[in-house]
Amino acid sequence: MTQFGNFDVVSFVNPHTKTRQVGFVVVDSKPGGPSEARIYFDNASFFGTNGRFTASRMFERFKCEKADPESLPAHTKAIFERAKRGFKFKKGMVVSVHDESETVKGRVVKGGQGDIRVAIAPNEIIEISSWFVDEQPLPRFDSPLDDYQVDGYRIVNGHDDSTPYVAKILHKGKVIAHASDDGWGGGGCIDPDPKAPAKAFDQFIALIDQEVAVASNNREFYSSMTDMWVYWDWYFRPTGQSFRQYIEEFCKELPPRK
Repeated sequence: MTQFGNFDVVSFVNPHTKTRQVGFVVVDSKPGGPSEARIYFDNASFFGTNGRFTASRMFERFKCEKADPESLPAHTKAIFERAKRGFKFKKGMVVSVHDESETVKGRVVKGGQGDIRVAIAPNEIIEISSWFVDEQPLPRFDSPLDDYQVDGYRIVNGHDDSTPYVAKILHKGKVIAHASDDGWGGGGCIDPDPKAPAKAFDQFIALIDQEVAVASNNREFYSSMTDMWVYWDWYFRPTGQSFRQYIEEFCKELPPRK
């Protein structure tokens, strides 16, 4: 009887191509029931027992042999290492998401160790196995605003003219303000935290005003700047776009200031 355990690396004969490949084993033990097993290979393709036969029978059928982890193809090896690590992702983490053709960056909106959800754009949330995800540091842009960040961003019930949310604004890890939007389209509200020094909030607003003054290039600008900063920090900062670039892009279509 042939047996392999969780995350054993094996060479096997692919029943479709009749060629020998290298992959890794994942065993899902079910209390009171038979264990399910899969052999992952290539870009997370797999063969599994699917309740049709035992793991031992699958290993025999595919002529599995123990293999060196270094023999895994590069992409399969990267997946193998993430899967074996079993890292638990938390909401708000900045991550890079990998597939066979590209890597994109985003922010975790639902965490976990298995399938997680990542916002890679404001209206584009993908669900993906954490095996394909790596944690990344929050991008910095050599700007005084680098030390500020949004935390606890949460979409709440509200009107549908804009996205209703609540969030905290941190400066070097400490709460200095609270942001919210009721969804009625009038822009978000940014209120200082009552426990934070007043000057901390005033400095934050002043830095945003300075950045927008440069980036708007004398364009007529009516939008709430702090509201846009919250939106940028949560959705666009993880991608590597700076706040200045975000405002410059936004202002391209605006008329010059009279």
